[in-house]
Amino acid sequence: MTDFETIFGRVPVMAILRGMGVERSAELSTTAWNLGIDSVEVPLQTDEDERALRELVRLGAERGKLVGAGTIVSAEQVAQAQAAGAAYLVSPGLDPVVVRAAQDAGIPILPGVATPTEVQLA
Repeated sequence: MTDFETIFGRVPVMAILRGMGVERSAELSTTAWNLGIDSVEVPLQTDEDERALRELVRLGAERGKLVGAGTIVSAEQVAQAQAAGAAYLVSPGLDPVVVRAAQDAGIPILPGVATPTEVQLA
């Protein structure tokens, strides 16, 4: 399992490619990687996003880069992201069911938190 120190340790910046489609996501991820932005995330909201994630995982593997999946709000999306090869997950909120599914899948997850209580729970 990869951890977030490894993912963001060198460059703590993430390129988020929301709704870009496969071709545009591939172009933008390549640009990000060339600029030294190692972390690329594809929010999973449509079937096209899943196809883009799969392609970026493939391209990233060729360059030794990790690709994550974002906007993960259900255990089903955790499984979908894992099947597509996502190295990490980002969730807009803290849902213990989603966090547990990610942990069970062995994928690090970064849930969104807003309060000290949520930070402690996360």
